[in-house]
Amino acid sequence: MSVPPLPIRPIDGAEFGALVRTVETAFGEAAHPDDIERERLVFEPDRSLAAFDGDRIVGGTWVFSFGLSVPGGELPAAGVTGVGVLPTHRRQGLLTRLMRRQVDDVRDRGEPLAALWASEAQIYGRFGYAPATFGAAHRIRKRGATALTRAPAAGGLVRLVDPDFALAAFPPVYDRTRSGRPGMPSRRGRWWEYQLLADPERHRSGHSDKQLITYTEADEVDGYAVYRVKPSWDDRGAPTGTVDVVELMAATPAAGAALWRHCLGIDLTTNVRAPRRPLDDPLPLWLDDPRQAQVVVADALWLRLVDVPAALSGRSYASTGRLTLDVRDAFCPWNDGRWTLETDGSEASCTRTRGSADLVLDQTDLAMLYLGGTTATGLTLAARIEERTPGAVARLDALFRVPLAPWAPEVF
Repeated sequence: MSVPPLPIRPIDGAEFGALVRTVETAFGEAAHPDDIERERLVFEPDRSLAAFDGDRIVGGTWVFSFGLSVPGGELPAAGVTGVGVLPTHRRQGLLTRLMRRQVDDVRDRGEPLAALWASEAQIYGRFGYAPATFGAAHRIRKRGATALTRAPAAGGLVRLVDPDFALAAFPPVYDRTRSGRPGMPSRRGRWWEYQLLADPERHRSGHSDKQLITYTEADEVDGYAVYRVKPSWDDRGAPTGTVDVVELMAATPAAGAALWRHCLGIDLTTNVRAPRRPLDDPLPLWLDDPRQAQVVVADALWLRLVDVPAALSGRSYASTGRLTLDVRDAFCPWNDGRWTLETDGSEASCTRTRGSADLVLDQTDLAMLYLGGTTATGLTLAARIEERTPGAVARLDALFRVPLAPWAPEVF
């Protein structure tokens, strides 16, 4: 006798703690009661899904609703998070059913994009997600005075601020930085309290509390940074502390230079770490000795085009052009087929066609290209794109080119 599949449904408010504890258990962690309450600040019950074995939640996921910056503007996106299945219920198809139900819901809501941070890279490709942004982790070993001799002069003021001031001053800087930079989620409602400004002592791991600074010039806040300091000493009693830069946002080059000078100049420290920086961060170019910066590049935000025509017509392009793409998408068959993209640069249309294709590619390849973080030339070298019309790959690269590297500055 066959066993009926476990039911999957959104949770109600009373079941929230159980959902969080299930997901934390799937990640090998324990959910602290205070963390559960903090999650409630931004939780959207109708965007949750849980699998039930009897009255027990054994798997789940939920979504943050936000706008994702794309070339030329912003599109609604589903920020997928909290994906987990208990070890006792793995290899039973629950994850696939959860992701199937979720992407159908995203489509029904009219969101053309879904995004996530992949805990394990091999999991999410089969659901159509692919790395669309890459981040640079900087580690700077200070040797004496670390000079930013190539950085612009800054005539403004850097000062420490309290969380209430930061809550008012930081969001406008973030929005200015986000303008023209693809890959950055909007931060709405209580997101700032939930994420960047939250500072539970149990999460500090021997570091100081979060230090909040701003850069102000001509009575306007043009930049901010959040960092922690972890003090340490070697056997001789010499200081070897570390500054961990949680986030640094600068709306002007002068603001960026001033904030980095502050972080690099903190006393009793010999290392500065910044784990999630854009690939085109100017910091290494500003250093008098660029070899002081050790840079590790890794995938960051993974993207899925839930609605290919809406996604392609919802961004701007670097040139005019017309291309027909044969898109393969087994998980979302409504995307599968041939689409003609036509644009004058600022506006675009994408319509289904029976005409011959210029290029054949999987939806995951299109997701990698979408924000400008990967080139069609590179994907063709990897034998992931088939060029059927000579020159089509170069034309695709010309269309999707962006002036600033896409950047996702925080994990959600």
